[in-house]
Amino acid sequence: MKILSIKSAKQTIYFGTDFLPAVDFLSRTMMPGIFIPCCQVKAVKNYMPSPKKVLISFVQSPNSKIKISENGERVVIFDDWSKSVPTYILSLISSLFQKQYLKHDLFSIHSSAVFGNTTNFIFIGKAGSGKTTTAIELVSRHQYKFLSNNRTVISADGLNIEAGTQSITVRNESIGSLDSFTEPHIENIYGRKVIRFRSKYLGNYRNNKKNIFIKLQLNPAVSEFKKMEFDESMIFLYPNLLDIYDREVLLFNWSVPAPISPLTIKDKKKALDLAHKIYNESVIYHLSGSLDFICEQITNLDSNE
Repeated sequence: MKILSIKSAKQTIYFGTDFLPAVDFLSRTMMPGIFIPCCQVKAVKNYMPSPKKVLISFVQSPNSKIKISENGERVVIFDDWSKSVPTYILSLISSLFQKQYLKHDLFSIHSSAVFGNTTNFIFIGKAGSGKTTTAIELVSRHQYKFLSNNRTVISADGLNIEAGTQSITVRNESIGSLDSFTEPHIENIYGRKVIRFRSKYLGNYRNNKKNIFIKLQLNPAVSEFKKMEFDESMIFLYPNLLDIYDREVLLFNWSVPAPISPLTIKDKKKALDLAHKIYNESVIYHLSGSLDFICEQITNLDSNE
């Protein structure tokens, strides 16, 4: 059996299978660190972890419907991946990592993040709200440092940013404008290029800077900038917590044939408690407008903190 160890934020999940296309798929999609912060994938040679450590096993079962047998934290998948490896495996791995984060009082937020002179800015919003676009603009034109794209891991104790996904997926036509800031693209995933900022544009985690959350919406027709009270902010931010509760919905709104989250009610309750603690101890703004308007408000906030 081929064993992969998938490491992220000091956590390790083992994936074992005799079906080599699954190994190739995970090596390509997980290595760039798009989906899980600080992710690394490598084969474990001449070593077979004990059954308790192989948290995910896949058995190729032609012409069968998906079946997932779950026993504690061990997951066995019976499915037909002969034509393609379905994207639900990424949601499953992300869900298992989320379970590990919660054990260490870490909370993974669907967001992008940068830091400036005094402040970490964490952009929250639905897909297409402009989180990545705003982060790229601040790094490339306003000398901000890039912390994460897509997922940011924050500690409930101290509110430090512990990790983030530092790869970005962009359309082919967008690459030229970023050439001077990024390394050569490292992978093609789902019809998009995967790129990373050069090291001098990357920020440090655990930097002890103040966090400001921005509920972001890139919309030139509506310019709004408002500090939000906690109760008000939770109403707006609650939909962004759903990826914790409903892990069968993937990062790019893919759907899967069956709920596969190993998160228990207890896990979800802890996630909600951590979210409440983090947001209650943070400053949160609602910001909508053109890209120029948004960047102007953020740079003003940074200079006034």
